[in-house]
Amino acid sequence: MAVILDFDEEGMRMADRISRELEERGVKIQHYFRRAFKEILLKEGVRHVEEIRAIKHKSLF
Repeated sequence: MAVILDFDEEGMRMADRISRELEERGVKIQHYFRRAFKEILLKEGVRHVEEIRAIKHKSLF
């Protein structure tokens, strides 16, 4: 399962909180994918999930 949240301060806090809660319930969290996805999106200037669509549009033209 992947939970995609914004990469601003609020999104980071939410991701940390959700990760902690899931880990407390025995779920193994792999932070690698969030870090990799964050790096790619920030290079494209995307900080919010709603902006991901812009990458698709940019790649088509």
